[in-house]
Amino acid sequence: MKKLHIFLALAAACLASCNKNEVPFYAAGSDGIYFDYDPDDENSFETSVNFANYIVEDPEFLTVPVKLKTLGYLSEQDRRVVLKAEAVESYELAEVEIPEIVVPAGETEIEIEVKALRPAQTNTTYAVHLSVDGESSESQIGSGVTEQAGFTIYVEDSYSQPAAWVNVSYQYGEWTPEKHIFLAKVTGINNFYEDSYNAERYNTMAVDSLRTYYQENPDAEKVVEIPIINLSGWNGTYEQPYYWSELQDRYMGPYSMTTFCYYCTAFGITTSTEADEFASTEENMTEVNKKAVNAMMLYYNQQYQMGSSLVYASQQFNVPLLPELMDEYEIVEPYYWANVSSTTPPGGTPTGIFIEDYYGAYSEAKYRFMIETLSETVGDAFTLTYMFPVVSDLMGGNTWDWYLSPDMAKQIIQYCHDTCVEKLNENPGAYDFTFPATITFPDDSQGGGKDDK
Repeated sequence: MKKLHIFLALAAACLASCNKNEVPFYAAGSDGIYFDYDPDDENSFETSVNFANYIVEDPEFLTVPVKLKTLGYLSEQDRRVVLKAEAVESYELAEVEIPEIVVPAGETEIEIEVKALRPAQTNTTYAVHLSVDGESSESQIGSGVTEQAGFTIYVEDSYSQPAAWVNVSYQYGEWTPEKHIFLAKVTGINNFYEDSYNAERYNTMAVDSLRTYYQENPDAEKVVEIPIINLSGWNGTYEQPYYWSELQDRYMGPYSMTTFCYYCTAFGITTSTEADEFASTEENMTEVNKKAVNAMMLYYNQQYQMGSSLVYASQQFNVPLLPELMDEYEIVEPYYWANVSSTTPPGGTPTGIFIEDYYGAYSEAKYRFMIETLSETVGDAFTLTYMFPVVSDLMGGNTWDWYLSPDMAKQIIQYCHDTCVEKLNENPGAYDFTFPATITFPDDSQGGGKDDK
């Protein structure tokens, strides 16, 4: 019994010493090497590398750090270690390069770098299992701990849409692997999609790069497409496209980035479609002009309803109104005329600013007549909003456009009225509409009021 107590005491002391120094790995009589990772972590003996995270660097291989630790007595001599690479079930074998491994004399831990070579196929996961090859004739130390005798490396070149893409989809459009790679190379940043602040600038860089490529390679397949967006102008601009000529100037006006952008966003034009959209033929550009005029009318209505200045809106989006196409334009009712009806009693004093008080009831025929008449008399300065120097007061009425003084706004209205009446009187029987004989402005230049149709 006494001998049994002594044995148990010695065993307990030995276990306490082992726990304190994290050994049984340095037990006498043992000798070996093992992969030094946390045994409490089930993923400790494997790692993954993805070449898709290194598009800019475009490496032929990625290095994987591997830690090894010896078991047993310290050696007074260098010892050679040999690792072998084996396939992992259900995976293609990843190709790796294992360096020459030597544990220096007196050392118990080393870290090596295994080279994982770029896999042959994208979007396919390869794998390799590393283990100590104690049977190699060149090995001077074998495996030490069975549970830590292997290490697995998964290698891929796989692309998937990043979660942050939702924040930059306006600037880049729909995610594709090809677009992801292209933008990383253009920006020089692997995680460009996380930088939404500079996304507009990256968009212009991408558009410029693609345009240069397509100009030099007109038959190239357009694999990547970047949307043409409304730019603020602070983070880059779209220069005049290479396909733009005097023909485009005639039908779209001299190149204006803002007009170009609004047209492209209205019809979803991208780098893949812009050259075809603005193809240099009379027939094509005629259709472009008609589409642009319709989009412009819709844009002015939208800006008015948002409380924006129509004068400013016409500076942003303005395309020529061609007399020969006047009958072919798809007219959009001006909201500020057709849908803001006058409350002025017959012969009474206006209580607000109503276009109907100045031009009479809206009709499409009258609107076309006014556009044609005023574009002829005013000339290049004429825009669709020239006739309507008002903004919404967002309370159901109008105020004079703050880009103009009230007096100037009234002078414009008076001029439009008088010019159209004069033209109408040349052949009044030819038209089925009339204008008020005289017009009266409200005493309060900021007056309002509205009855919705």
